[in-house]
Amino acid sequence: MAQIKDFGAKIGGARKDLWKVRGLMVEDLDDMTTLERKKYIKKDNIWPKINFQELLDSGIPRSVIYWRNEIRKAVKPTFCDKVSEEDYIDGVRTIRDMVEEVREERDILTFLEKAKSGIILEKTRGRYYYAGNYEYIINGNIILRFSNPYNIAVMKAKMDKKNFLMTENQIMEKDFPIVQIAGPYHYELVNNNDSIVKEVARGKHYYYPVSDEIPVKDAEGKYMLLQGNRILYISESKKDCEEQQRSYFALLKENKFQKKEHKQKKIWIPPMLASVEMNSSSLRKGHVTGEHLMEFFGIPGGQFGNWLNDKERQLALDYTFDSFCDIATALKIDYKSVDLPHLSKRNGLAIAFGSRGRGDALAHYEPIEEIFNITRIRGAGSLGHEWAHALDHMIGQCYGCDELATDECRRDIPLQLKKVLKTMRFNDSGDFTDYYKGSSKFDSTYTKAGRDYWASNCEMFARAFACYLTDKLKELGYRNDYMCGHSETCFFKDEETEIVYYAYPRGEERKHINQAIDELIDFLKEEKLMLPAVKEKPVESEIFYSYSSDGQMCFA
Repeated sequence: MAQIKDFGAKIGGARKDLWKVRGLMVEDLDDMTTLERKKYIKKDNIWPKINFQELLDSGIPRSVIYWRNEIRKAVKPTFCDKVSEEDYIDGVRTIRDMVEEVREERDILTFLEKAKSGIILEKTRGRYYYAGNYEYIINGNIILRFSNPYNIAVMKAKMDKKNFLMTENQIMEKDFPIVQIAGPYHYELVNNNDSIVKEVARGKHYYYPVSDEIPVKDAEGKYMLLQGNRILYISESKKDCEEQQRSYFALLKENKFQKKEHKQKKIWIPPMLASVEMNSSSLRKGHVTGEHLMEFFGIPGGQFGNWLNDKERQLALDYTFDSFCDIATALKIDYKSVDLPHLSKRNGLAIAFGSRGRGDALAHYEPIEEIFNITRIRGAGSLGHEWAHALDHMIGQCYGCDELATDECRRDIPLQLKKVLKTMRFNDSGDFTDYYKGSSKFDSTYTKAGRDYWASNCEMFARAFACYLTDKLKELGYRNDYMCGHSETCFFKDEETEIVYYAYPRGEERKHINQAIDELIDFLKEEKLMLPAVKEKPVESEIFYSYSSDGQMCFA
């Protein structure tokens, strides 16, 4: 059997890989959509993040690498309406090229003089002003900050304090130095503790024993292990001090790790489905191909990850076909409406299987490419959730939003959608719903990409819509775990209070939300953004399918 391969239109995304190498250029703006320009024209694409270790390995000093990054941070992260897209790209690239010419510390002052010669800054009436549109591209004060050797020395001190590009041994020797005691010394009583006072060129350094057990008198010729101005250990053997040095450093690392770990939120990973129960409305018999998905639903194209074998690819195609049939059944819409043909990029929703993964995500929708990706096995159960994001995006496009409609609810989006959002958050008494409160609790307990992820409009809408599909199919006697198997898995018990929090709608709240979604679907049909299901027999393909008595497609 021939290998199952990508089908239909080629799905984008390769351009971003190119930008990682040479950065976004003005020429790349050709053929970009409005949403692509909004998403991609930013510093990180024009001037990719600096590979510190690569520069260090090439022989560039730590201080120069640190300075390069400080200048890069001074560049505005994205353009504003005060500067054109083209000028922003050209300006960032100019700064980047000038910065990359700096390879030694002495080159920093050369950069400064070049920048002040009218390229980035210019001097008028004794003061510096921005040249051209650089006021909206970079913070010029950061450039001027490095105008003399003293400020560069201050920068290097900050760099060392942050342990920038230092090895563990370098950090250990900096934080816990070992010093041999050599005269002249004299002794004083400070805060009832014996102390050593070391005479140095710029004054006196006072070293305080951390406990009375550390002998400081008659210590000349011995070795001190220090931390700041504290004496941690004194010994006649440097080797003993080095052993103590390693112990103290290991303890410090352990304490820092535990402190950091304590502050981190948990990661929410939905349970993997033990099995995928399917009682689909689809009349499929046998296997389908990508071309069949294109024929029946209008899907513009699809792609597979290289690590999916043919068995997994076939299963993904079959289950996706069944799921699209179930969406049509649940919403009572035409098969071709399931692929959301009013999406602007390709006039339909593209699909991917295990080829565009994102960390722990089971699945995700990409608004720029108008494609959703389902991961290899763990993604089973999330198709309905991601389809809801795509529907949200299509509604937004049809009503003047670049982003998802639920993320820009202040705009002129349909009142029916606004009602869904309101019903998700507020009950009839005007209080927050349990659904919203549970979602907010998830935000304070579990981490996810973006601020207030769980309680955001778009995510609450997608989770509620997956539950809606589950309920609609159940009313008709169907079940599709591949599509909505995770619709009711977002809950946890608080270990302290024993309270169970749910990040999906339940009970009467769920009924009210479903009613609001019913109204939204009816409105979309009235606006012809979705076509109602029809009994008329479509053009028949003799090779692939026949029809049941009610006019629905079935497989021969």
